[in-house]
Amino acid sequence: MVDSQPARPEGGARAVNRKLTKLGWSTLVTETSTNLSVPITIMVLETPITLPELYDILQERLLRQHSRYRSLVQGTGELVELPIEDVVLEQHVRVHQLGDPDSQRELNTVLGNLSCLPLVMTRPLWEVVLIPKFKSGSVLVFRNHHCLSDGGGGAIIVDSISDSPEQWEPKRKPALGEHILQLLALTLTLLASVPFVLYSVILVVLFPDRPSPLKPKQLEGGRRKVAISGPISVPALKKVCRANNCKINDLALTLYAQALRDQAKAIDPTFDKPVWSGIPVDVRLRGEVYTGNKFGFGVCRLPLHIAAFPEALAYVQKRMTFMKEHNLAMVMYYFSVVSSALMPTALLRAMLAFNTRRISLVVSNVAAGNKQLVLKGHAIQYMYALVPPPPNVGIGCSVIGQQDQLVFGMVVDSAAAIDPQAAIDHVLNALHVLSGGEI
Repeated sequence: MVDSQPARPEGGARAVNRKLTKLGWSTLVTETSTNLSVPITIMVLETPITLPELYDILQERLLRQHSRYRSLVQGTGELVELPIEDVVLEQHVRVHQLGDPDSQRELNTVLGNLSCLPLVMTRPLWEVVLIPKFKSGSVLVFRNHHCLSDGGGGAIIVDSISDSPEQWEPKRKPALGEHILQLLALTLTLLASVPFVLYSVILVVLFPDRPSPLKPKQLEGGRRKVAISGPISVPALKKVCRANNCKINDLALTLYAQALRDQAKAIDPTFDKPVWSGIPVDVRLRGEVYTGNKFGFGVCRLPLHIAAFPEALAYVQKRMTFMKEHNLAMVMYYFSVVSSALMPTALLRAMLAFNTRRISLVVSNVAAGNKQLVLKGHAIQYMYALVPPPPNVGIGCSVIGQQDQLVFGMVVDSAAAIDPQAAIDHVLNALHVLSGGEI
């Protein structure tokens, strides 16, 4: 949450004429004590990395390339950029030793605790937790405030600090005529989609989710439960998708829905209804390199009232097709930008709270690139992310793909009755059956 006192730079800090984007600023002023807006990216390295190596990566790659990560966020949303030497890395890096370096369960507990910790507003809003020994390698837990970057931007940043970053070519600026045509096409697309967006919003308003095993009346905020699947072969997943004529995202949503249905029914046998899920969608254009916030928030009903997999998958496909064909996420992105710019903070908070009280979970899909990433000679074995649920939402599900692997992850507020490990186990068991034992 935003401190009423602005951050006060020390030493050689220098003010620059920059501000957070309106969308980034909105994530800062609308977070609550139970729902901090802090995405977490976890990188599991094949070999142990040392603290000096990590410091060198952060100093020479992260801070030199990305000025937001060496800037203080003022109470007005202005950024005060610090000289690199004024960023004290010891304040941004912590080392945590696992009692059992082979225990994924212990790592999950650490991640659950980290997901509830606020960042210090008098410093640049990020930190890295080094777990020096996990299985044969190390783990880097990268936490940054959502106001600096979203999931798609975070993936670009991780690539940029790797040993062989992508050589992004600067795009040719369109000529005036091209620019006008692009704006006209975008305007017409958005206008054509507005009625369908309004239809979706009306459905959420009129038919909200009620308290349930997925949606407690009051979130705890101080503790969260975490579970991950471990890396899953993307080629094997694609075989399952071809056999079921679906996309990986639709498959993932269906598997999450069925896992949550089983638990909800076990807790409350009368539970038999669909639930709303928020779907954050990266709306960057193909090849667009932007490390800030550029996402739209769509909604999709998940079929927790349907037991059979084929029918549940068809239900999800129909609703996701509607969301994509009518550009719901793109329209909501521009609506969020405009409302963040024009609305008073109190109204922005009230509007977000009104909407998020009506949904039960969020599911995010992040593509982290197709190449092997290496940090100071240490290959990233796999990556995954923990999605910060928005205010009033207690369950965040993620699907992150990197190279030829994909990882399912869940973070659940302790007040919710859902066991994320049981849900992930359900997803893995279902994939084992659907793949004929290949997964």
